[in-house]
Amino acid sequence: MYFVDYNKAADASSIQWDDDQDISKCDNGDDYEYLYSDKNDFKVISLDNFQAVSADDKGEGIYYLCYTADFDIDMSKHPEFESAMNESDNLVEVVLGFKNQGKPLDCFEEYENRQAVLEKAD
Repeated sequence: MYFVDYNKAADASSIQWDDDQDISKCDNGDDYEYLYSDKNDFKVISLDNFQAVSADDKGEGIYYLCYTADFDIDMSKHPEFESAMNESDNLVEVVLGFKNQGKPLDCFEEYENRQAVLEKAD
């Protein structure tokens, strides 16, 4: 099991939410390697302490996404991703998606994705 901590606004990624209208990636030094939950590359065990905190200093409709998450990833099935993690000191960008009644919402765009360490949990 692996763990990522975006629990503080200073560490959080941010989105621009337009109320009028899930992936993880890792930089291997040359390109990005991706894992997708909807392709069963990993399983989200828990998403805890989720808060969308208004980023007033960034402008209207910008929110910091604060949370911690646990993932089940079989790295033996994703050697390119594991290699990219080694190249990036285990830094990953987690990208959240949103759904309403099982259908993906397309009412936000990534504003700033920050990296966090993907830690091996005990």
